[in-house]
Amino acid sequence: MAALERACQQQGPLRVLYLDDLLTTIAPAATPANPRPYFWKVDVRWKRKAETLHPIPDKIFALQALDQPQGRNLKAFFLEFDTGSMPVVRMELDKSSVLRKLISYGTSCKNDLHRAIYGFTCASCSSRRAASASTP
Repeated sequence: MAALERACQQQGPLRVLYLDDLLTTIAPAATPANPRPYFWKVDVRWKRKAETLHPIPDKIFALQALDQPQGRNLKAFFLEFDTGSMPVVRMELDKSSVLRKLISYGTSCKNDLHRAIYGFTCASCSSRRAASASTP
C-alpha cells in the first residue's frame, strides 16, 4: 500500500483513502457505528441450499481523483492478497476458497451491498441497472 501511495503522489492529483477515511466521508451512518465495518453478510444459494457468507477483504480502500467533480472522483476496491496458499475451489462454502470469495463479492455487487454498506458507486452496476431498465 505504501508503493500505491507513492505512485499516487508522483502521478498527480490522486489520493488513497483507507477504510477509516471512507467511514467518515461517504459510508451510511450505520456502517461506522458497526463494531466490525469491514465485515458484512451475503446470502447466497449454493448447490440448491441457502448459505450465508461473510467476506472480509484484506484491505478496503479507494483512489480519489482530486481534479474530478465530487461524486465522480472515487474508485473503490476490496483487495485480496493472494499468497497462493488458499485453495481455488472447495466442494462446500463453509471453508475459505478463491471461489467462495468470488461468489461473495459477485453477490455483493449484484445485490448492491457495496452501495448500501459503504456508499460506493459502481460503473458496471450502474450500466447493468440502466440496461435492465430499458429492456421491455
